[in-house]
Amino acid sequence: MDINKVSPRDYLNTKHLLSLSSTESDDIYTLVKKSKEIKLRRKAGEKFSSLSGKNIVSLAKKSYVTNRLAFEMAVQSLGGNAYSVSLTGAEIEEILKDVDTFRSLPMLGVSAVVVNTAITEDAELIKSITSVPIINTIACNHLAALLTTWEKKNKLSDLKIAIVGKYGKMQNSLVSGAVKCGMTVNIVSTTCRPDEEFLETCKLYGDVYHYNNLKEGIHGADVVYVLKDSDGMCIDKDNICYAAEDATVIASNPVARDISVSSEILDGEHAAVAEQTENLLYVEQTVLSMLLKNK
Repeated sequence: MDINKVSPRDYLNTKHLLSLSSTESDDIYTLVKKSKEIKLRRKAGEKFSSLSGKNIVSLAKKSYVTNRLAFEMAVQSLGGNAYSVSLTGAEIEEILKDVDTFRSLPMLGVSAVVVNTAITEDAELIKSITSVPIINTIACNHLAALLTTWEKKNKLSDLKIAIVGKYGKMQNSLVSGAVKCGMTVNIVSTTCRPDEEFLETCKLYGDVYHYNNLKEGIHGADVVYVLKDSDGMCIDKDNICYAAEDATVIASNPVARDISVSSEILDGEHAAVAEQTENLLYVEQTVLSMLLKNK
């Protein structure tokens, strides 16, 4: 489907955003297009107040500074109240399993909860025990990647994206979102590969391939998405030439500069990491507005 011809809806078919794996194609298209719309309207000086009087809580690991800033700016710019709780890795996994706390959220005046977890079961648990919308920033980051790709390539379908680095369950969301938008996905990971059952599900929408060799994996890629854990690979001037001539390089946050991708690439014409970070702000504004409207 051509995203340029899609008419976004004013509603979503879901009450939560946990992963693009569990998000319908129509909702993905709607969120990407609505995010672009909000971006243009905000840059034109328009103000929004869709979260006026709403209290939004974020549970994030201390190292995820970009995600926290994007969340707080997104909520505040829509007139809401943002509350960030910084936790260590061990603490966040424990609090995500605290059933009684999440059951009490509506009584505490919480309108939505933003989490950052690659453990889908934790997010699903929260969803099952609370009435407030749950938003996983991992899915928001992947929507920002799709929005950035659309802006750079003026399309999403008929593109090839190479995801480079140590593959984990967190990336299932990105792969799902990409294939649902008509992209071919190359997973380039030397030590890990996705579950075969997951790959078979993705192939219902499009083509997904796994490569151990970096040069083969990024060959002809229109977009190179670099993971924080390099898995022994680094995108630099010596290998970016194997991708498409006008390839766009984006990355997971926080970016592992000179480990997963060289400074020369990040500061050069191929990179769109800054744009991707900015787009995360508009994606979170859109997701929060639409989910709370759905409530």
